[in-house]
Amino acid sequence: MFPKTPKFLIGVASLFCSFAATAGTLADAPLTLQTSLPPNVLFSLSVEFPTANTAAYQGSNDYAENKTYLGLFDNRKCYTYDSTNNWFSPASMATGTDSHSCTSQWSGNFLNWATMTGLDEFRYAMTGGNRYQDTATLTVVERTYQSGQGGTSNFPNKTYQGSTATPYPSTTSITIANQGKGTKMDVTLGTAPPSATGLCTNPSLGSGTFSCDIALQTPSVSGSCSTWAGTGTSGDPYKCTAFSSFSGVGTPNSITNGTKSSASTTSSETVSCNSPTGTSSSTFNCTLTDSASNSGSCNTWSGSGTSGSPFQCTDFGLFNGVAFSASSNGTAATYSASIQETQAVDNVTSCSAWSSSAIVCALTSGRTLTCDPNVGSGNNAGSSRECNGSTTWSISGTPVATRVSHTNSTTGVQHGSKYYKQPTSVTYSIPVSTTYYYVPSYSGSDTNTYYYYSTYTLGFSATSSFYVRAEVCQPTPATGTQREDNCEQYGTSSFKPVGELQRNGEKMRFGLFSYYNANDVDNAVMRSKLKYVAPLKWSSSGSAVSNTNTEWSSTTGAYVANPDPTEATNSYGGAVSKSGVINYINQFGTASGGYKTYDNVGKLYYETLKYLRGLQPTTAFYEKATTSNNDGFPVISSWDDPVSYQCQKNFIIAMGDTHTWCDKRLPGGVFGSGGSCGPYNSQAADYGSLGGDAGIDVTTWTNKLGALDGNSSLGSTGFANSGSYYMSGLAYWAAYNGFRTITSTPVKAKTFVIDVQEYGDKGVNSQYWRAAKFGGVDKFDASGNPLDWSTTVSGYTGAWPKTLLPAGDPQKMIDAVRSALSQIAAQSGAGTDIGVSTGDLRAGNGVNLFSATFNSSGWYGDVSTYRLNSDLTVSATPIWTASTFMNPTTLNPASGTAPWTTRRILTFHDGLQANGSADSTTNGRQGVDFLATNSSGTDVFSTNFSARQQGFLNTDPGSLTADGLGADRVDYIRGDNSNEGTNGHSWRIRTTSSLGDFINSSPIYVRFPSTTDIPVADLTTFKTYVTNVKSRTPMLYVGGNDGMLHAFNASDASDDGVTAAAATTNSGKELLAFVPSAVYSRLNQLTWPSYSHKYYVDGTPVVADAQLSSPGCDIASDANKCWRTVITGGLGAGGQGIYALNATDPSSYASGTAKSLVFWEFTDRDDADLGYTFGLPIVRKMNNGKWAVIFGNGYNNTVSDGVVSSTGRAYLYILYLDGPGFAGTGRGNTWVLGTDYHKIELKDPNEGTGTIPSGPTDNGLSTVAAADKNDDNLVDYLYAGDRYGNLWKVDVSNADPANWGTAFGTASAPLPLFAAKTGDTTPVRQQITTSPSVVPHPNGGALILFGTGSFVDQTDNQSPFSTNSFYGIWDKFDGTTRVTSRSQLQKQKTLANVTSGSDTYAIQSNCQPQYATNPTAAVTATTLCPASLAPAANGDGLIDQQLGWVLDLQNDPAVSASGERYISTTTPILQNGLLTFVSITPSGDVCGGNTYDFVYNLDYLSGGASPFPVYYTTGTTSTAITLSVTFGGGGSPVSVMPSGRKLAGQGLGQNGKPIDFRTDPGSGTPSTVTGCTPFVKGRACIKQPWTCLQIRPTPPCDGGRFKNKPIGRVSWRKITQ
Repeated sequence: MFPKTPKFLIGVASLFCSFAATAGTLADAPLTLQTSLPPNVLFSLSVEFPTANTAAYQGSNDYAENKTYLGLFDNRKCYTYDSTNNWFSPASMATGTDSHSCTSQWSGNFLNWATMTGLDEFRYAMTGGNRYQDTATLTVVERTYQSGQGGTSNFPNKTYQGSTATPYPSTTSITIANQGKGTKMDVTLGTAPPSATGLCTNPSLGSGTFSCDIALQTPSVSGSCSTWAGTGTSGDPYKCTAFSSFSGVGTPNSITNGTKSSASTTSSETVSCNSPTGTSSSTFNCTLTDSASNSGSCNTWSGSGTSGSPFQCTDFGLFNGVAFSASSNGTAATYSASIQETQAVDNVTSCSAWSSSAIVCALTSGRTLTCDPNVGSGNNAGSSRECNGSTTWSISGTPVATRVSHTNSTTGVQHGSKYYKQPTSVTYSIPVSTTYYYVPSYSGSDTNTYYYYSTYTLGFSATSSFYVRAEVCQPTPATGTQREDNCEQYGTSSFKPVGELQRNGEKMRFGLFSYYNANDVDNAVMRSKLKYVAPLKWSSSGSAVSNTNTEWSSTTGAYVANPDPTEATNSYGGAVSKSGVINYINQFGTASGGYKTYDNVGKLYYETLKYLRGLQPTTAFYEKATTSNNDGFPVISSWDDPVSYQCQKNFIIAMGDTHTWCDKRLPGGVFGSGGSCGPYNSQAADYGSLGGDAGIDVTTWTNKLGALDGNSSLGSTGFANSGSYYMSGLAYWAAYNGFRTITSTPVKAKTFVIDVQEYGDKGVNSQYWRAAKFGGVDKFDASGNPLDWSTTVSGYTGAWPKTLLPAGDPQKMIDAVRSALSQIAAQSGAGTDIGVSTGDLRAGNGVNLFSATFNSSGWYGDVSTYRLNSDLTVSATPIWTASTFMNPTTLNPASGTAPWTTRRILTFHDGLQANGSADSTTNGRQGVDFLATNSSGTDVFSTNFSARQQGFLNTDPGSLTADGLGADRVDYIRGDNSNEGTNGHSWRIRTTSSLGDFINSSPIYVRFPSTTDIPVADLTTFKTYVTNVKSRTPMLYVGGNDGMLHAFNASDASDDGVTAAAATTNSGKELLAFVPSAVYSRLNQLTWPSYSHKYYVDGTPVVADAQLSSPGCDIASDANKCWRTVITGGLGAGGQGIYALNATDPSSYASGTAKSLVFWEFTDRDDADLGYTFGLPIVRKMNNGKWAVIFGNGYNNTVSDGVVSSTGRAYLYILYLDGPGFAGTGRGNTWVLGTDYHKIELKDPNEGTGTIPSGPTDNGLSTVAAADKNDDNLVDYLYAGDRYGNLWKVDVSNADPANWGTAFGTASAPLPLFAAKTGDTTPVRQQITTSPSVVPHPNGGALILFGTGSFVDQTDNQSPFSTNSFYGIWDKFDGTTRVTSRSQLQKQKTLANVTSGSDTYAIQSNCQPQYATNPTAAVTATTLCPASLAPAANGDGLIDQQLGWVLDLQNDPAVSASGERYISTTTPILQNGLLTFVSITPSGDVCGGNTYDFVYNLDYLSGGASPFPVYYTTGTTSTAITLSVTFGGGGSPVSVMPSGRKLAGQGLGQNGKPIDFRTDPGSGTPSTVTGCTPFVKGRACIKQPWTCLQIRPTPPCDGGRFKNKPIGRVSWRKITQ
């Protein structure tokens, strides 16, 4: 038979892009968020002196070590001051209970309290801080410039006396002044000596660098020298020319050198003796050099040159002025030298050669004498030639060094033509070569004497200055420290501090308004147009494109000085050299050294709104700007229109102090005098109405606000310093009424206000207060009152406006800024299809619908249950929610045992060392508790987690360095909130729910076992198992992106069959959770305050009943006959792994051993070809008698994560449910290929051919479908598609796994059943990312139904798109027939798209495939089967047999390549021959849903329109909906029945759950008929003609309701009748 396949694949709702040969980068966030249109965020910065000069912490002497103070310094670090570079550098981590204590160093916590302004906190939150140094390897941030304006009322002097916050001793009190010091702080000591003696002790000299210990004699305090000078000679001793600060005394302002002393250094040295010469100790010499190649000399040589007495130096001279003393000699070496032998008399025995140039004779010694006969002419005997004393003599070729005498014969003898006298004897000596021994090297030491000043007379002042700058984000952190939490990596080695602007730089557009730096009362100018600040930016196609106006480098993170050169060049009043939102926020006021005095915030806010309204600037507000007062940044006087869409979100973030001035002259203003505000600088006085703008009346809207707030004349009420409340009225107008309309839709803005709280004033009921209260909300009641506008803040009793952010409370301000920008882009939605408790409403008890949802603001989620009643109404509110138990308050009560500590969470100990190799732990490779501390308080972190897992948990996600906080991260993941926000480690805040978001994992309801896939031979033992577990607790399983699979109690009061439906006390309570080992590499991200969404357990779990067969389970003795309920699943984009859990008995979850509850886990560490496991596994019994978990290898198996596939191909895995088992030690075994699992490689036929796809990289197999050919419920065939469009058939019908393999081709060259590609001239492969459905074909074999499309990569929702299709491919089961071309398929199409009322319907073609064996005559074209869809005739004009059908997904025929695709995790619904599936399409409507769903209802055998009605008129049971349609642009209308419909709401791309009911839902009268007798659950019958398609929990039947063809009870064999 052909069993229904379970829910399959990829559960991601995405949009398809044209196929690429290699898979892309997996998306980290859902692609179906409602709109990708980035919001506009405008800063309206009241840049005057209180804004810049007000202290963040306004207490003057209240520093407390147990409190955390935030700012540019890391409050957990200790710093030293670098007086050469003038900044503070991290030196060590702080200690103490609160990690704020520093000994003899500066505490970062203290420096934040002492030096930060509210503006610094704003800069820190927005940009990471103003950078004084900004290179690829160095980053130094700098405090806001303190001009002195406002005096110590704005920034009081700070006093401190203690021993754990500064380098000064506890006996010394200090006062720190910031006001008027620019970017410095002055530290004044309570007492300081006028002069003191400085001591330099313990001198040392290493590598030419001198140093010593520096201290004062009285008082006895240490210090250091920052600059040394001198060469160390007696005439130029080493001396300190600049001292760093002495603790408690300060930095010397005068230095007088004192006593000159000497010291020496001794260091190891080696001397070499090269090029030896000489034959005695008096003549021996060689070239002597030390290790630095310095030449030296020897004063005394000794030795005789023999091996026992080699020549050696016993007294060395100097080497470059340094004395060397040898302590040991090297091994003697040899060299050769010549000496003269002793003189000897040698007689001539005979001569053998006579010539005028040489006489050659033999000697008695055996040598040969050669001499030159240079005397006599040789013409006669009397004048014979002979050798005399001046003759050249040689003995055996060696010239005679000393010839003493010789004798010649007295008579000449003729030889040849000449006469010669023969030599008779010779006395001589000759040189002889001799070997000598010497020492070639010496080991010893150098002794160097140097001179230095050991005392100094130092003069001191009571005050020292320090630049308030901090070195941050060091590429290599100082020893023992780690990078700051806000550091992000760029390129390979650059780290930079970032804020919300960088984090949102490509997701939002930012712009900025402020003042030019003059006290003009008409002063409000644009500094930056709305723009993207990141290296990438959004485009209307949805793709990210390069941003030429980026404000930082993508490779180093360093800022670009002038990112907007056009605005800088065209700046009003003259060109400037700087620009950009970030640069201005960081640097305003620094260049001018001061700030504006009068803060006309109402005018500034008005001008900001005027820009959003698409108008041009107010000339009077910018015409006095010049290059001398613009602070070096542009004044932009030509504006663009920043708002293009009515749905575009707009936000204004205002910043300043509440003591505002001079903002009464605005459109509709009614004040009669300007007070102290002008006229000034030839500007109009600040009163009356500003002309030229009839679009707003500030008095009217301010009075409207006032009437709601107790003052109906607020528009004429003055405020503060000759100011008004007009900003409040404008903010109310923008939020409530809207500041403009587009296509008749009001466009609104929401206002946030950052109040620096000048003088500590909280500004209650100020215009800032009211602007936030009335302009910072999204909803109003019928009277215009703001709703949900308040919160609470520390130090104030009563309601506080949510968007009024007090900079006087830096933590709340930073949190609020981050929260504000997070809220701006936040969206909520259901990311998955629903779960159902049953698919039948006929019993009258209704159906529970389970929904898992997400909220992108904070990335949290919930699981909820709704009731679908038998009358097709849905409960208005959830029956229960998991967040009732899983919220931060419930998990972390004020007293008693915290429930987070008692949660049962399991994990898999992967048994790996830190380097990824296997460890030897006995609890490795098995289930363990996800605990750092057990119930008895024992630390189990080091035993429950492998070294590799500990390494991941102990890594800070921002700095990527080890921080040792792994155990605390485990507690955080379990639900502990003690380290969130301002507490502890300041980790990410979870305010609403401790559950992570649920996006692509659908909830699965588990209660009763299912017989669907149980072999008949096993039913006897299976019955025993069913009897044992029939009363178990109903459970709901769903994977979450908080790192775990959750198991919730899904019980209902109606489970007993008697009680009415209702939640129980335990409904929704989590009973178990499981953290797969494959997600550990990203678990630390969950704690990061800068967290951006990641996937974890994002695959839908699969439930199955299967029987163990391992030796460890004995059927005879096991109560359940070795049957188990198995929960298995993949991780989607969360990781590369598959898990299997024992879900047989939920009552064992609390007390069962982790080892018994976790069967196993299989990851890419077990097999490198496993990719990200998007496909859903199936569980089936194989023909070798073993139950197995079967799945495709998923995607992106070549991603570099330490284990990489060498091929990148698609693979099919068959893992035996028994797993690899356990060793005798209790440790889990590793997986063995061929024993514990099998793997079938599916190599693409085109690999390496240069055709699409171009190579094997990143192919992957999707969800697998099983088929049984002989009704024994053993799987025979497996079908699955891959990302290259191949539809594979694998034959596993043999009992021997060695014979399992692809049904076509060979193991080395497999062939697919079919390859999906477009019908274009140049075909494009179509990705198959979902499960096929296998149904019988009436002519034999099976029809394989599947759609194409992808929604897993970041670019899948970006155009241009290629066409996707839905196919029915006929597998004839003949072992040879493959579908090799699209031309073998009958084409279908959507012929028309028709709107009827609020519904949009599709009219489908109804062509009939030619399935007959013999060719048949062509069919005449009809309206619903036009000639364009006709198959090509053969040579005889007949139509050959067709092998299936294809429908190109184009629900609107007028739109081609719309991006429509099929991606549903849930398989299509097939009832009574009707195939129902849902596609997803990009909407093309920026202001509508990002995607929409379209449901198709087709004849499964043809792929065309159903021959029976699908849609009926509401309220009837017989009136089918028909539509009048004119085809081809003319002719008579045709009445046709629609086969598809566009669904309302945001698209998910998921097939609905079919729920059967009896009566037409429109009649309002539910049927009491319970169905066929006897009732067989799950089988349709003639009395059940209606199906409700439920996609989301509400509204009821949101996927449609249709009437099925009444055919009696059906089986799969009768499906085509």
